[in-house]
Amino acid sequence: MMYGFGDDPDVHKAQDIASGRGKLTTEDLLFLLRKDGPKLARAEQLLRLDEVLKIARKAFVIDEEKLALD
Repeated sequence: MMYGFGDDPDVHKAQDIASGRGKLTTEDLLFLLRKDGPKLARAEQLLRLDEVLKIARKAFVIDEEKLALD
C-alpha cells in the first residue's frame, strides 16, 4: 500500500539495518527517510504529536483505587 504513495518497492532495507538487534526502531525508519525531506519532516511531526498526546492522556487517567477510598 505504501508503494502506491511513492515508497521504494524494496522494503527489506529497513529490516537489514535492524537485523543485528532483531528489532526495528523508529530511529531505523528515520535513518531511511533522511534523504526524503518531506517524509522525514512528516515522520518527525507525527512522533512529536504522539508524545504530546501521551502527556495529555496521562492528565485524564483516573486512579480507581483513590476514588474508592474517597
